[in-house]
Amino acid sequence: MDEATMLRDAAMRLFAANCDWPAVEAMGLPLALVEENRGGFGIDPVDALAIVRLSGEALVPLPIGETMMANAARAAAGDALLDGPADAGDVPLLGGAIVRSLQCAGALARVLDMTIDHVNTREQFGRPLARFQAVQHGLAQLASEVAAAGAAADHAAAAFARPADEAEVAVGAARVRIGEAVGIAAGIAHQMHGAIGFTEEHALHRYTTALWRWRDEYGGHPYWARKVGAAAIAAGPGAFWPMVTAA
Repeated sequence: MDEATMLRDAAMRLFAANCDWPAVEAMGLPLALVEENRGGFGIDPVDALAIVRLSGEALVPLPIGETMMANAARAAAGDALLDGPADAGDVPLLGGAIVRSLQCAGALARVLDMTIDHVNTREQFGRPLARFQAVQHGLAQLASEVAAAGAAADHAAAAFARPADEAEVAVGAARVRIGEAVGIAAGIAHQMHGAIGFTEEHALHRYTTALWRWRDEYGGHPYWARKVGAAAIAAGPGAFWPMVTAA
């Protein structure tokens, strides 16, 4: 088993145990994006950011990704690392946008799982909801939006190590696509679940509420759409396609 798989499995066990901040610190997650020579763990950024995605899937109510990003920015600037969890003001806008992209992708994957389970176990007119053609079409659309959001989140994570100007376009494109996916996917999931999805005992509304909030934080959909549009206009017709493929 490679190091990335071991880290992911350990994080999954931690999140399943309703972890608290001391447990997160004991595992070293706040320092995952900090190089070893600055007191961190020197984990590959893509592997480290995969943990943020898992935290979204588990709906962990702790600023794990935010603290990773804040400490990475502090280490790069030669400043002291945080002693405890990050506050909103500690997190760079671009880093926060990457975190929210990954959290959304993780949460959307869980929404898809919940919806598949619901339509396979809930019956109407003597057969599972999943047997109805309209439901199958809705599930296919939901799955495609979740897949698109996952690919966009991977794109945002890969941009972490790029120069700021390149990363901004890549992350902006990811945020725009994920924002679209959140709106469509949440609507389909609630339609499939019906009223039960809004009840206190069901997890769906907790996920969709978090998704709507994450979509609007660290710039939000309109902010990043304007950023991407401005970059496209500035590139001009001749440089547009190279900009898109590079991003």
